[in-house]
Amino acid sequence: MKLKGIVLGISCAVGLMVVGFAKPASATAGSLTCDGGMIYVDFQQMSPTNTRLQFGCWSGGVEKDFYSYTGSGSCTGDNVTLDTLKGFKASAESALLSGKQIIVYYDLCGSSMYTSTFSLRR
Repeated sequence: MKLKGIVLGISCAVGLMVVGFAKPASATAGSLTCDGGMIYVDFQQMSPTNTRLQFGCWSGGVEKDFYSYTGSGSCTGDNVTLDTLKGFKASAESALLSGKQIIVYYDLCGSSMYTSTFSLRR
């Protein structure tokens, strides 16, 4: 699986912050608005070569959990760089602390949602 590169952008004109990476064309993608705010952000070193970011948010009154990993798993979210993971973490923590809504774009692998990009609304 070849990723084209990391994309980090801030657009002040439209009031959105977008953090993400290019995904392969074969990924099954979806999006979800976290209209009730963030619940938690968890960043954990799983092994010397694998770090995990997990965050949860409320969407339509239901808790939704999203994942991202560094490493070499079979899902798109298992293959992000540590820098991308840290960017996701900073943005997720910003949403948690500010109470801002986010829109999460994700890849579905099994029953888990793996973060591909997300936007933080002002």
